[in-house]
Amino acid sequence: MGIPIFIEQFSDKLKSYLGATTNPYHEVKVKGTLAAAGNYAAEDVLCWTVTSANALAWRFPNAVKHKGGSAAIVKASLALGITAQVPRITWYLFSAEPTSERGDNLVNVAPSLADLDFYIDKITLPASDDLGGMSTTTATPNTTGNLPLSFTCGGNSRDLYVMVVLQDAFENETPNQVIHMKMGIVPLENW
Repeated sequence: MGIPIFIEQFSDKLKSYLGATTNPYHEVKVKGTLAAAGNYAAEDVLCWTVTSANALAWRFPNAVKHKGGSAAIVKASLALGITAQVPRITWYLFSAEPTSERGDNLVNVAPSLADLDFYIDKITLPASDDLGGMSTTTATPNTTGNLPLSFTCGGNSRDLYVMVVLQDAFENETPNQVIHMKMGIVPLENW
């Protein structure tokens, strides 16, 4: 075996080994339909149901490999299924289902005192924009938004819970408007 072939094989094995033992980037996605029961005011919650009694935070499943695992969010993006809407949006992150107001088009109170034990932090997305398609926004470590953001899931969970809150009023929405959200995550443990 010649030296170049050996080095190439060693390099491939090393890449394979490193890929298997380092913390891989993965994405967790959530999509849903907003209730959109009327124009939104600044600081309103975006959710799929109007009544708070039935509403739950947006759940990002399997954010980490093991229950109670830790990771860092390095990218957060959101797309609204409508054009020409450019609100600024904040995500409040929790390691368990929050108890604060969760109904669509209702005034946000997150994080509430009752939720502080499992409140992680917030991600402030840049203002949405579009060029004729869906209104989108993305936060990375190179933009505003508080990224990267490390977190630890609740002891019996692999999921993150997110309250989506408008910073700006959002008008002319339509019922059943689609919302897509995505997080880019790097585990802080072996995947």
